[in-house]
Amino acid sequence: MPHLILSVSQDLAEHKHGLLQAAHQAMLDSVLTTNQDIKSRALVCEDVIVGEHSAEAFVHVDVRLLRKPERTNEAQKILADAITAALNSALPKQNMPVQLSCDMVLMNAETYSKIRLEA
Repeated sequence: MPHLILSVSQDLAEHKHGLLQAAHQAMLDSVLTTNQDIKSRALVCEDVIVGEHSAEAFVHVDVRLLRKPERTNEAQKILADAITAALNSALPKQNMPVQLSCDMVLMNAETYSKIRLEA
């Protein structure tokens, strides 16, 4: 815990690794997370419609965090802005509009389950 889930439209699939690295680094730099526990992954979305514009791409990050007192709305907003800025820096100029976004999802620690298997 936490989880970073990066979704990119097919048009940006070639950039997914760099975008994932940038978003993951923003998480590593955050005071809201414990570095060894961040689990980041990228998903490519093949079938995408953005508003009325089929020729528009997107990168969206969902960050899932356990609810804790120090994870205030203000602190979450700082992290979301840092991730969005990191995506903006990592993505080369495109020939189409691109939407970059990030959302924080607070999870209930009382219902979260985790098992760690040692080698």
